[in-house]
Amino acid sequence: MNTTWRDANSVSEESYPYPEMRFADLLLLCAEALNESKAAPDDEVYMYIDSVRHRAGLKGVVESWAQYSNQPGKPTTKEGMRQIIQQERKIELAAEGVYFWDSNRWKTAMKERNRPIQGWNVNGREPEEYYAVTTVYFQRFTYRDYFAPIPQSELIKNPLLIQNPGW
Repeated sequence: MNTTWRDANSVSEESYPYPEMRFADLLLLCAEALNESKAAPDDEVYMYIDSVRHRAGLKGVVESWAQYSNQPGKPTTKEGMRQIIQQERKIELAAEGVYFWDSNRWKTAMKERNRPIQGWNVNGREPEEYYAVTTVYFQRFTYRDYFAPIPQSELIKNPLLIQNPGW
């Protein structure tokens, strides 16, 4: 909903549908599912990725990797295409809240989210102090973080339930 304030006594509101999912997200999910369901990527997998790349003004994935990469055969293997699709999702959907769920789904979160979160020293008074890279906190992700805890109320309702590991 969009709210516009004209003055203290006049307000107008306009409702519009909020997109729940971007089309590029859907296309990349289709490419990922097809890649995982087949022995090797084929034209259908490339079609979905290329349609996302085309909207950004880029050449097709096979052509780009053949022309600009030192691994020109990477898009022809299932594992290579998996890495390419993951990279394409990270780039296309950056800062949209999708990477958190993707890294959980891909089971790469333990490797990628156990690292220091760094930034500039916002308490610095001089430019040299301010622009010094400092560790804000150290991010921790363990195996148990792939799962959510089952609420105690649900465990009481069904005594056959077992709490998720680590919780």
